[in-house]
Amino acid sequence: MNEAIKALLATDLDGTLLNSKSRISKINIEAIHKAKESGIATIPATARSPRSTSELAEIGQLGPIAVCANGAIGWDLENKEEIWHSLIPAGDAVNLVEQIRIMAPEVRFAREFGLSFTPEAGFFPDGSEYLNINETVQILTEKQLELGATKILMRPNGIGQMGLARLIADHSPGRFSITFGSIDWVEVMVHGVTKATGLARAAAWLGVRPSMVTAIGDHLNDIEMLQEAEVGAAVKNAHPDLIAVADVVVPSNDENGVAHFLGRIMRGDFLA
Repeated sequence: MNEAIKALLATDLDGTLLNSKSRISKINIEAIHKAKESGIATIPATARSPRSTSELAEIGQLGPIAVCANGAIGWDLENKEEIWHSLIPAGDAVNLVEQIRIMAPEVRFAREFGLSFTPEAGFFPDGSEYLNINETVQILTEKQLELGATKILMRPNGIGQMGLARLIADHSPGRFSITFGSIDWVEVMVHGVTKATGLARAAAWLGVRPSMVTAIGDHLNDIEMLQEAEVGAAVKNAHPDLIAVADVVVPSNDENGVAHFLGRIMRGDFLA
């Protein structure tokens, strides 16, 4: 158990800690530092990979660990190594991609594996760069999936997010966790993986009691995490479905909502 950590805040990054310019404000950084001094660790809980998460964690003084890939990876920020890594088995990954391609041929795929990210050509319609791209392939094949996948991302061209999610669930019931980290694609992890399971593993690894765990987010992939936490907060700009399950709504990501929430935690508004 880490004796210095008495309580925990798991914060989503994009749309929550990061403002609309994708930056962490000075006010949020100062609040995170002050909370750390009082024994409250602020850790990232994000759909991002460990690579970009680590860069942001250093800027924002987050840590000592991170929940990445929607809970599939636990990352030790200090030692730069995996604590856990839950993979989609290779056979399941190949079968899913092949079957969805038949049923929804306009869908474009990407495979995330640890620190690497491999999208198909056309996955990013505007051709924009992506922070973790290792290589772009014309089509994701069995070769790229031979070691399995941390996540399979699907851009739902022609079918929509919810339609694609239903297609995946109907094709492979009980085999995958399906979520939405943005409005642009569907994210698929191995069954049972969510930010909530990642948060529970992180708290256990840090030796923090469940009653001392809080979380804050903005999108649909944060729902389970907010429900898992003793106190779950949504920023004002959050998806309505997340606001509906939140215990408290704080100012938006452009109004330093994380700092506001941390201030209330430090004042003793929530945790005994």
